[in-house]
This record gives sequence, C-alpha cells and structure tokens, in this order.
Amino acid sequence: MLTLIYGNDSARRRISLDKELEARTKEGSVVVAMSDIDFREDFFQTTLEGNSLFGEHYTVVLSGTFENEDAYNIIRTSLKKCAHSENNFIVVETKVLKDALSAFEKVEAKIISCDSVSKKEKPSFSIFSLADAIGARNRKNAWKI
Repeated sequence: MLTLIYGNDSARRRISLDKELEARTKEGSVVVAMSDIDFREDFFQTTLEGNSLFGEHYTVVLSGTFENEDAYNIIRTSLKKCAHSENNFIVVETKVLKDALSAFEKVEAKIISCDSVSKKEKPSFSIFSLADAIGARNRKNAWKI
C-alpha cells in the first residue's frame, strides 16, 4: 500500500502520519524511516520485492526524500511497485510537484493533503487612518474604521 501525506501544515502532517503508522503497526509490521540524507536504495529496492527471509512486513516512511534528486527519481520510477507491494510505503513531503501528484493518483495511492488555510486578518485600528478618512471627508471609510 502506498500513501502520500503532503502539505505545509507540519502539525497536521504529523497527526496524519501517526494515524497511518498506528493502522500499519496493528498488522505487526516493522517501521523503517528514511529521509533525503539517509536514503538507502538497496533497502528500498529490497522492500519493494516483498517477502523477507523471516516473513516480516515493513512500513517504510520516506520523509523529505523528494529534496534528494536521486531518491526522487528512484521513488518516482517505482511507484507502481510500491502500490502493489506487500509492504507499506508512506511518503511525507512538504511540497509535491504537480506531475508527482498525478503519478501518485495514477497508481491509486492514498493521498492526504495537509495544507493550512490562511485567514485574512483584519487590519488593526490606526488613528492615522481615521484621521485620513475624516480629512478626506469620507464618512463611509471613517465609519468602517
């Protein structure tokens, strides 16, 4: 199974990752985390193939690996194998390019978006803006302030 968790809200990303890991560890799988710095291609390729010697199932968490160009290319070319593997793969990223997102959609991966919604803040009261509105004899702007 393949899961993509992306977005700029780190708290929501962490909560989503914890929920996914909790669901995967109930199956008795071993959790292995790799980042862009310590990405190991040989282990990644081994877990893609599925069966281990002792029958263990792995949950591989790939966090921030799209920042490493080599790791990005390796993961991108093997998305189909990740989706159909017996092991679980969870990709956690801050930014995902549009073509990578469409590649995840093609292999029918579970996609969780954790983008934060920015709220427009009302500008704080300024005595100068009130004075400007009164000086311009603009009753509507003076009343809104």
